[in-house]
Amino acid sequence: MSADLNEIKSLLADLRKEKSTVLVPDLGQIDRLLQSRLDEKLSFYFKWRMPLSFPVGGKTFIHTNDGHRLYVDPNEPFMTLHLLEHGEWETPVRRELRRELTAGATFIDIGANIGLHALFAAALVGETGRVFAVEPHPVTMEMLRQNLEINGLLDRVLLSQVAVSNVDDATVTFEYFAEHPAMSGLKVSQEILEKFHGTLEKIDVHTITLDSLVERAGLTPDLVKIDVEGFEYTVLEGCVQTINKFPNVRFLMEYEKVMAESVMRPGIGAEIAEFFQEKGFKVSKVGADNLVPLTYGEFVVDQRGDYIFSR
Repeated sequence: MSADLNEIKSLLADLRKEKSTVLVPDLGQIDRLLQSRLDEKLSFYFKWRMPLSFPVGGKTFIHTNDGHRLYVDPNEPFMTLHLLEHGEWETPVRRELRRELTAGATFIDIGANIGLHALFAAALVGETGRVFAVEPHPVTMEMLRQNLEINGLLDRVLLSQVAVSNVDDATVTFEYFAEHPAMSGLKVSQEILEKFHGTLEKIDVHTITLDSLVERAGLTPDLVKIDVEGFEYTVLEGCVQTINKFPNVRFLMEYEKVMAESVMRPGIGAEIAEFFQEKGFKVSKVGADNLVPLTYGEFVVDQRGDYIFSR
């Protein structure tokens, strides 16, 4: 609730209390406060929120809260609706990106989707920083590329249409969930398919390890985001050299226990915990308001969330 509305409430409360006294409210003041709040609200919605739909290509154009232009996929019900309502997505993750990334930093976005976090990171690291965004599916990659282009950031963000895995130069099947594109991955879990009805479109994609990506691009990574719908451990298996070479690298990982165990194997969370713990990383969960330190025992039984691993 804004200060303006609180002030109006206070004025009305005073009126109700003064039953025995003839009190003439300052209706002009109330009117001005209401008009100010209305103007503020309308300005916000007309400036940032009003979407434009393009019948050709099936895209919708909006602005984010931080002023970036953005094409969104109307077929993606959750992310797109949240963006239309709130102007941003995964607010706590954005908070941690702001905390982790400074001017000149290097950010690797594995599973960049349409580029929400890559765009935000590019603004945070500035012209002296680097962002490397990885997305395997050609439809999503093209939307990511267009979102960078319309914001003038193509020269600041490197793109790679591959799947980050534990082997280089292999070919694997990628499952594109047409009705829920953000849930696409190397394998869509049975739980997801049963809960959200839809169709899968399978294509072949090439793989690369994070170690090779870092070496070939000449990167010195500060923060690596991993959002790969259950295949987090596969990515980690291919980044041991990077961790050894860059001891200050941090990881921001989305993990969901049920999904990861469905597409990989039971107990995979304990393997992730052992991987990081053996290498001296501490784990914290990205909470709604702050970063919450966890033990690895707590991480293993946690059901879902975004986590920061750092040394």
